[in-house]
Amino acid sequence: MNQELKFILSLLKEHRGRLTVVIVTGLLTSGLQFLQPQFSIKIFDNLSHQKTEGVQEAILSLVVIMALMLLFRYIHLVTMNITSEKVVQKIRQ
Repeated sequence: MNQELKFILSLLKEHRGRLTVVIVTGLLTSGLQFLQPQFSIKIFDNLSHQKTEGVQEAILSLVVIMALMLLFRYIHLVTMNITSEKVVQKIRQ
């Protein structure tokens, strides 16, 4: 293995917890993105057939999914940026 790669990986070892948070929040955001079209389809199908039952629940579900996606994406980006800054500071020492 390349020496520079070994050095960077050794710096990342102390940030395992943060890297786990980055990976988990990224996976959660991606997983929620798969649910989003299902609820959108349900809303548009019901509205196109002039049905109102289930539309409010689908809209609420879609709003909750979007809010969770935004929260997970925020945590993902902030944690990733903090971790990368700490690693860069160690490299510069």
